[in-house]
Amino acid sequence: MKHKLLLTLVTAGVATAVVASRRRQRQFVAPLVPEAWQTDPDDYFDNDPINTRNAGASLDEDDDDVDSARQALGLLRTVDEQEIEAAEEALERLGLDVDVAEYAETLLSHHSENLAAAQALRLEPFTTTEVTDFAERRSERLEALAELDDDEFERAYLQAMVDGHQQSLAMLDRLLPEAVDEDARDFLASSRSQIAQHLQRGRELLAQR
Repeated sequence: MKHKLLLTLVTAGVATAVVASRRRQRQFVAPLVPEAWQTDPDDYFDNDPINTRNAGASLDEDDDDVDSARQALGLLRTVDEQEIEAAEEALERLGLDVDVAEYAETLLSHHSENLAAAQALRLEPFTTTEVTDFAERRSERLEALAELDDDEFERAYLQAMVDGHQQSLAMLDRLLPEAVDEDARDFLASSRSQIAQHLQRGRELLAQR
């Protein structure tokens, strides 16, 4: 599958370049400067139209002793892998509207980049029970999505993207303010902004159908 060639970007050299690029651009994608993290993490969510902090259930108490940055990285790795798989499925479909195809291409590119950038952090991701449950439910939904006919697929794909990004954003927003590692914090802030953009665009496309 030609789109899988993008995954070859996951190399140490490319990953380092991606992180460096994101650091240069973080003032445009992250709504909080790094110095503000330790003093007032709530500022991160000010003026954010998609603020899901404290949404849903609390995190598993058994994971409280694990750095939240590692937990967030575990979540992002799961999201990246599943969004790549879903985007590849979408791009194989016949008759997909141009705007939806462009959305799928964007998700494929961004989530492939994220996998590469996360490797450069050299911080081992930790998968929580919450993320495992989320991944299993998400996997079942994506498998069902792949079984749909082309004429049913488009709207179902967009709904799955909206729901998945909303849920992952809610989990990330509970972890991100507690991240201690500076490099991980910058990466998570950039990733969080990107996920919010994906969610907003998915909502726009779904509303048009």
